[in-house]
Amino acid sequence: MAYELVRRSALVTARSAIVDYTPTQANKDVQMQKMNPPQQRTLEEDIIDMRAPIGQSASVEFMDTSFQPVADSTYSGISLI
Repeated sequence: MAYELVRRSALVTARSAIVDYTPTQANKDVQMQKMNPPQQRTLEEDIIDMRAPIGQSASVEFMDTSFQPVADSTYSGISLI
């Protein structure tokens, strides 16, 4: 809104220098493209590779323990063993 006010007042006061030095949207887009080059990989992909590497983890070892569940009822669940 302030930009439009300055632009319109420049026509009345003959101060077109303000409008002449204002970049166009195309120039702004070019500058933004230079500041944000296309990425080969996203941050999400980098974090996933670092935190959850598929096929690179240690093998899983199961232990036999003396722990036994206390609950008698399975509450309509099925046994997976």
